[in-house]
Amino acid sequence: MNNVSMPKPAIDAQDRVPTGALLLYSLVTLPISLVNLPLNIVLPSFYAQNTATTLAAIGAVSFFARAFDAVADPLVGFFSDRTETRWGRRKPWVLAGALFCAVAILFLFSPPSTAGIGYYTLFCFAFYVGYALFDVPTKAWGSELSRHYQERARIATFLTVASVLGALGFWFALIIQVPFTH
Repeated sequence: MNNVSMPKPAIDAQDRVPTGALLLYSLVTLPISLVNLPLNIVLPSFYAQNTATTLAAIGAVSFFARAFDAVADPLVGFFSDRTETRWGRRKPWVLAGALFCAVAILFLFSPPSTAGIGYYTLFCFAFYVGYALFDVPTKAWGSELSRHYQERARIATFLTVASVLGALGFWFALIIQVPFTH
């Protein structure tokens, strides 16, 4: 007998997630990806230079915030797996996370000059809570859009490309502003 495996048939058209739906699904990650790099690269030195806190304190808070995020992610996954609403399991979590992140970003990126480490800690942790509420259900939602391996790879590709485009948006914004800000 010949042990050559036969290629699997292509996914039927009715089993493919429409490209428009994938674009909408993946575009929600663009704004958060746009902010993630400056949060970790630009914001610490900005706070150290323009507020009443030190770079060492910011580094310590950032470390503990990321450690907290590592604990929060599985908890959010656990609870979002068990949520049932008329809008689905994931969408309320994604919306709540996006709103939470928006508020945290507003305060993180516009601190008063008197802001100390408490201010940074509060809004840094708030951001990571919102990020967990947003990111974990978004990725879980993507895995639920199709049962087919090839489609799940396509879904993950759309999400990854949107995330990279968001990060590139930060760098392009810096390049575009150079002629105006030197």
